[in-house]
Amino acid sequence: MTRDLNEPVLLKAWERLARAAREPGQPRLMFDAFSGICDQLFGHSLLTILAWHPEANDTQRIFSTRPVEYPVGARKPMGVTVWGDLLLKQGRSWIGATPDDIRWAFFDHELIERMGCGACLSVPVRWDGVTLAAVSMLGPDGAYRPSQLESLELISSLMVPGLLTTDGIKDG
Repeated sequence: MTRDLNEPVLLKAWERLARAAREPGQPRLMFDAFSGICDQLFGHSLLTILAWHPEANDTQRIFSTRPVEYPVGARKPMGVTVWGDLLLKQGRSWIGATPDDIRWAFFDHELIERMGCGACLSVPVRWDGVTLAAVSMLGPDGAYRPSQLESLELISSLMVPGLLTTDGIKDG
C-alpha cells in the first residue's frame, strides 16, 4: 500500500512512536514500532537502520526486519559509495524506483533482488545537522514514489532518541 501522508496520519505515527518510547526495552521497542508504522503506511519487504560511523567511513546495521539475510551488527562500507556520499555525508534522501536503481546503489543488489525487492526509499536520520543513521525501506519494483520521501523523512526523524541511546552512535 502506498499513499501520500497527511497531518493526521503523521500525528498517529508520532503518537505510536511516543507511546513505544515510554516503555522499557529501548531502543528495540521503538525500532519495532517504527517498522510497523512504515509497513502499514508504505509497505516493505525489508527495512534496515544503519548507524553511520564517519570516522570509519562505514555503517553498522542496528535494526533489520530480515535478520537472516541482513543481520544486526554487520558493518557495510557504505560511506565510500555514491549512495553513501548522498545520504550519509550530504544528508539527502534517495529513491530507487527500479531494479536498475537498486543495482546502482547497493553492492549486495543480487540478494536484494532475490528477496523480491526492486524499489527503495532511503533517508538520513539527522540530529543537530549531523547524520546519525540511514533508514532503507525496500519493496517490489515500482512500490514507492518520490512524494513519499518527505513523509518517511519526518517519521524517521522521530527515531533520534532511540539512535542517541544506541551503542556506537552517541559516542562513536
